[in-house]
Amino acid sequence: MTPERWRRITDVFHAARGRNAASRSAFLDQACAADLPLRVEVDALLAADTDAGAFGEGPALGLADEAPLEEGATLGPYCIETLIGESGMGEVYRARRPSRTLRVTSSGIRSRSRSSSTSTARRPCCTAPA
Repeated sequence: MTPERWRRITDVFHAARGRNAASRSAFLDQACAADLPLRVEVDALLAADTDAGAFGEGPALGLADEAPLEEGATLGPYCIETLIGESGMGEVYRARRPSRTLRVTSSGIRSRSRSSSTSTARRPCCTAPA
């Protein structure tokens, strides 16, 4: 695809996206009248845009209602040892992986829409030898 073609597709997409559903179809019929592949590309972008929803509206990994981790809890292959600290963004835990001599920290990031200690994303990070 040439840069010019991509620019045309995105121009039509943005123009169509700014219209309500009733006028969008008529606009696309006119803008893509002689170019069926253009219509197919724009329709695909519009469908993907609709399916995407609003970024950041929901919890990152669907964990917003999950309680803070307790000692002995597991997170994937890791076993939580202790809570290291908390901040406005979430919690940080010390964890170990029983199958290896490896200790890690695991962070939980709070949802922006909630002020509780509920985490929305948890992942191991910052590995260090035991």
